[in-house]
Amino acid sequence: MALFLAPYLRKFGQFTIPDFLGARYEGTIARLVGILIAIFVSFVYQLQKVTERGKQLIDDPKEKEVIAAFQAQAAALGEKLKDVPAALAADRAAAKDAWTKAKAAAEARAKPLAGMPGHAQQFAGDPNGDEKAQKTFDESRRDFLALVFCLMVGTPFDKLPAWIANWTKVDPALLSVTDVNKDGIFQLGEMRIGGDIIVLATPEIAGLPYVVSGMVAAGGLAAALSTADGLLLTIANALSHDLYYKMMDPNAPTSRRVMISKVLLLVVALMAAYVAAQKPADILFLVSAAFSLAAAGFFPALTLGIFWKRATKWGAILGMIAGFGITFYYMATSQPWLRSVFGVTDPVQLWWGIQPISAGIFGVPVGFLLPRSLLPRPGRGGPAWAV
Repeated sequence: MALFLAPYLRKFGQFTIPDFLGARYEGTIARLVGILIAIFVSFVYQLQKVTERGKQLIDDPKEKEVIAAFQAQAAALGEKLKDVPAALAADRAAAKDAWTKAKAAAEARAKPLAGMPGHAQQFAGDPNGDEKAQKTFDESRRDFLALVFCLMVGTPFDKLPAWIANWTKVDPALLSVTDVNKDGIFQLGEMRIGGDIIVLATPEIAGLPYVVSGMVAAGGLAAALSTADGLLLTIANALSHDLYYKMMDPNAPTSRRVMISKVLLLVVALMAAYVAAQKPADILFLVSAAFSLAAAGFFPALTLGIFWKRATKWGAILGMIAGFGITFYYMATSQPWLRSVFGVTDPVQLWWGIQPISAGIFGVPVGFLLPRSLLPRPGRGGPAWAV
């Protein structure tokens, strides 16, 4: 995107994707479709960032007594509200601190690996080495699995590691341990651990110093902060600039536009925090859904609008709607949470075994393969030739 599309968008003189769509395809309909897709995609991704930040900020051993009294929803809501003053201050300030946050995220991920030797690996031996190395690898793996089995089936509930007790205080949805058969012994099937806490809990599980956990959490928090600020600005600008200024009141003074943008920032932040507190879906699905929907809704229209002069207004509009619609339909009929929301009771039918997190693979081709060449061709000159 940055290499092939961004230079053309900048050269075309537009500041947002809906701006480009409205100018390239000559009308408010393409702009409006772009605005709706941008808001929906950004809001879905924003939910993931709010949820991620809440879960990063609830595992602090120094605050166990306080944390035990609150649910992860309250942490997500409270921490998201801390974004509001910074976002309301100035868009430029949010842009300037993006580099600092990105640097912190990169360092937090790289430093814990700095002392790892090049030969470090999960098990001894080498599965691709000679016969002796392969035998050592197999034995090491079997020993590890046997140790895990013995520990899991023979540990009394009153002697579980401290990290299990710490995380179960936070939220049972993240980690829960239940003595189902009432024998006082911990079995593998009696533990439920959420995938969203694996990265944060790994340093504590491995017994690493607390500073490592802090660095990992700081890196994730910096990444979440940076992305969340950008998403808030995207949604607010789509509403204040693309919708209000470009379509509703082109003569609006700058002061009014800035005020509307800041108010919308606050409203969107509160809405995202509230929806994330309801735990709509897991983090992995929210991230994948946002990227799949963005790819299906924008990529074909942007690519064809830049590199194909015959791309027409209605062809682009139909491509965006169809690509976005196919992607969302596949998610709604195959992802458990969305199936429950829309009341889908039919058996799950995966297309070619593709999971719903990769639904964009179906939407993007639809946006490209619509019969745009059969639609009226744009005349010479104008936006199509200006690109």
